[in-house]
Amino acid sequence: MIKKVLLGIIAIFIFVFTFANIAEAVSTNTSAKKVTPPWDKKIIKVYVPQDTNAAAMKNAFGKWQTVSSGKIQFQYVPKDKADITVEFTDKAEGLESKLGGYSVGSTDGKKKATIKIASKSPAAKKYSKDYMYITMLHQVGHVLGLPDNSTKPTSIMYMPISEKQSVLKIDVRKLYSTYGWSYANRNMPSQR
Repeated sequence: MIKKVLLGIIAIFIFVFTFANIAEAVSTNTSAKKVTPPWDKKIIKVYVPQDTNAAAMKNAFGKWQTVSSGKIQFQYVPKDKADITVEFTDKAEGLESKLGGYSVGSTDGKKKATIKIASKSPAAKKYSKDYMYITMLHQVGHVLGLPDNSTKPTSIMYMPISEKQSVLKIDVRKLYSTYGWSYANRNMPSQR
């Protein structure tokens, strides 16, 4: 009986020691991995055309700038100088959601993104200004590198979009993780 107890204790010790070393090796390897953020610059140039929804679109960019503690900043520029171009369109077909979609690509080796908001489509009249704004926030999240991966229906990156969504702590944590920033130091000014 004592032999069985001693063998059990030894087996538990070996098990714990082995998995503690594996966990340490995994955490050491992942922390050394370099994160390549979707945008490798602090100031992202944005073009927002004149439209009745332009102010709401700029507010959506402003919200992401605020939750990044200024680590990402948006500068409004003419269309030919923009990294991100916003288009207010009358076509909702082919968009990710009922009123919005995005695309990210490269032109002449420079990253470019487009956000399409179907604010002029007949379908837009069915939705409130709040729904339109939530759609804008969601699409800005995408061009910043965040996928539709939240399981929390009130998260801005949850699909389908609803008026009950907002930028939550889990969204901000995902943004920080995507860019390799320390969430614990989120209110510190950026050094890049």
